Amino acid sequence: MSKIKIHPVWFEVSSRTYGLSCNLCVIEALQDRYGTIDKALKATQNAKDMAVIAKAFLDNAVDRHNEDFPGDPWEELSLEEIKKRVNFYAIGNALSVAFQLSMPDPDDIELEKNGKPGNKHNKVVRSSSFVARLFAKRSTKDDNQGN
Repeated sequence: MSKIKIHPVWFEVSSRTYGLSCNLCVIEALQDRYGTIDKALKATQNAKDMAVIAKAFLDNAVDRHNEDFPGDPWEELSLEEIKKRVNFYAIGNALSVAFQLSMPDPDDIELEKNGKPGNKHNKVVRSSSFVARLFAKRSTKDDNQGN
């Protein structure tokens, strides 16, 4: 069995660096809003929903920061601040990577079925747009399997 760790994607907004991760708190917030993760992923095609999804990730990062550093509390960004300060393309790539890191790699699953440890956390990703394309392909495959 693989060790499971939260690997944040570091994202800067207004001189603060937020650790975005797709943990259960974020997934719960997205399910409350959209019903399913698939619907949330499809909603990332428009700016309004992308801002709402980004807020879920950023709010979670603020909560985790405040728990880890109680003497240096951060305030959550408003939806309007996020819309004004966050680039659609940049946050889209960051969220794609955060989702990607939370999902098991099909190669790792196959290796683990054969009794070998997976290699997900030893991969080096040099291009976030490359990861976004991979994620889009995986998401499309998953959608087709449900039909």
